[in-house]
Amino acid sequence: MTRRLTTLLWVAVGVYGTGVVCKAWSDLTTAYVVEGEFRNYHLPYEAPHGRVVDPRPGRLEAEVAARYEIQAVAAKDRAGWRHALSELEPSDAVGVGTGAHPRVVFVEGGPWLVVGVYGVRPVVFDPRHGVVLLREGVVPPKTPALELRQAREAPW
Repeated sequence: MTRRLTTLLWVAVGVYGTGVVCKAWSDLTTAYVVEGEFRNYHLPYEAPHGRVVDPRPGRLEAEVAARYEIQAVAAKDRAGWRHALSELEPSDAVGVGTGAHPRVVFVEGGPWLVVGVYGVRPVVFDPRHGVVLLREGVVPPKTPALELRQAREAPW
């Protein structure tokens, strides 16, 4: 009788343990959307050019206007962006820079806004994905850019 009870107890512990592991696996791998007061937050994911840390794609003009409190207009080329961002005193530059000033980098597929640098890896706003922590070497050092000297991000 004791042996039978012990076996039953071990089977119950095994079934319960398996359930706990399955639930934990599900919780760790399920993509959650956290609904905040002002917007929804999605989990980071891997993109071809880096880790998307804030997945909220959108227009680059809207991102620049929201970050630096200006009225940016759509532009198609470097000269158009220079004119659209004239309030921020753009100057010619190459590459992603050191993160001291934000830059608009002109890569294939459209411009990216370089928000800053995390360690040695650039953090950019890519209109197709959102805020991305780029892998090294994604943006060649000689890529044309506009450095926004007067861009000041409002404090949180």
